[in-house]
Amino acid sequence: MHRIWVGATINAVAVAVLGWGAAGAVELGCEPSQPNECGVPEGGHGYFAAVMISGLVLCGGFLWKAYTRDWRNVLGLTIGAPFGIVAALANGTSKGSVILSLGLFVAGTFFPWVAWRRHVGLRRRAEQNV
Repeated sequence: MHRIWVGATINAVAVAVLGWGAAGAVELGCEPSQPNECGVPEGGHGYFAAVMISGLVLCGGFLWKAYTRDWRNVLGLTIGAPFGIVAALANGTSKGSVILSLGLFVAGTFFPWVAWRRHVGLRRRAEQNV
């Protein structure tokens, strides 16, 4: 039981950091390094690292989170998404910031709902088989 809430807390922090890093990356944009290539601009390495590390944290345990019988560990997305949305909109209301905010909103509402529905379906199936 304790590890479920620890996982939800880790997810919440990772989503908040992902929102902050992605908002900073959207604000800085892209620095052309070679023809048809995009590089990290000066001062953007912290944002890049935040996006990569939080992305690995979120995707690294995704299969475990998605196929577990308990849906509560996915609540970290719901808890962390508002912080990421605030970080994205604090940089301004550019098109990229609004799209990032909408993506975080959808992830924070859709994934926990799907996990909860799956949990309810598994519970009903188990009750019918008894």
